Amino acid sequence: MQFLKSKVKGEPERLIQHLQISSTNYALSWNILNHRYDNKRRIFLSHLKNILNIPAIHQKSANHLKRIHDTTYESVNAIKNLGVDVSTWDPFLVCILAEKLDSETNDDYMDSLKAPRELPVLKEFLQFLENKFMSLEISRKKQDNSKTSQFQNNHVNKDTHNHNYSKPLNHKFKQSYNNYSANQ
Repeated sequence: MQFLKSKVKGEPERLIQHLQISSTNYALSWNILNHRYDNKRRIFLSHLKNILNIPAIHQKSANHLKRIHDTTYESVNAIKNLGVDVSTWDPFLVCILAEKLDSETNDDYMDSLKAPRELPVLKEFLQFLENKFMSLEISRKKQDNSKTSQFQNNHVNKDTHNHNYSKPLNHKFKQSYNNYSANQ
């Protein structure tokens, strides 16, 4: 009972806070929580809405494509875990999700289809998204590394440039010091 109480927060915590910690109240707490939250219809609708409410993207971005991929993957698997047969959902889901892609990525997806006259398969669509966002992440890292190299090269050139000016100053300082010492 103590473990259960330590793991719940917010509304679930308020539902069982009045119960004292005891072995008999554990079963009661569990029943209260199950009665409130073991609602397959609500859980199903929540996951379906997660898919339907994925925002459309207007510009190709690794993060946006990853969000579409991950939200779809997680939600479909959660719906499967509820005992819902989603094996026939592929054409509907792919159609809905492809509409959320920016036009360039959507064109790339259409070009990637092995059998463009057949019904789309969700697994293939998700694989396309994964390949695309991984490719975008790699190209972004290359661009970032290139920018870092350019910055470092500019910084090194400035240091070298400044270093060349410091030699005459050191030389003049030494001459002034030597002249001062000689006059003393």
